[in-house]
Amino acid sequence: FPVTKGATKYFKDNTLLGATDETPQDVVDSIMSNFFLTRKQGTKASAGIQVRFSAAMPSNSITIPTSATFSADNQTKFSVATATTLSILDGTLPLYVDGGNSYYFGTLNTVADSVGDVSNISAGQEILYFTNFDPYFVGASVSYVSSSGTEVETNTDFISRAGTSISTRNLINTPSIDTILFQEFPII
Repeated sequence: FPVTKGATKYFKDNTLLGATDETPQDVVDSIMSNFFLTRKQGTKASAGIQVRFSAAMPSNSITIPTSATFSADNQTKFSVATATTLSILDGTLPLYVDGGNSYYFGTLNTVADSVGDVSNISAGQEILYFTNFDPYFVGASVSYVSSSGTEVETNTDFISRAGTSISTRNLINTPSIDTILFQEFPII
């Protein structure tokens, strides 16, 4: 009798029947791992940010540290992944003349500090908030968006995706897990 109760509890606790987005993700993840599936973790947005410096700067190069942040809304901050040096000599910091004002400018590849839709930004946006990393820095704007941020997959999306992830291999369905494993590891 205790063994039957234990088995019943085990199978009751290890089912996706009735799982919602409020069900703890680790519970759903552990059950779905039995099907060789993993949750899509979401991504951070990345963008090219054009930085401008006064033409009066005394040195030929400038280094942007990883601690320097740029933000259009003072919520999501963008920064470089590694310290980046822009130089007049190698052309990464060319001179730009705009209506009689001269600036040196360069483009930084940056990534957001947060995951999801909240990290999305638009090309052309002015950067209004930034850390003061150099006295000759005069402004920045978003040149281009490399990739948009995506949300972490919800439990219901994750469970519904399982139906197309586990399939037989034919010309209609997407490749099954078995097919993908044999493609990646033919020695299996």
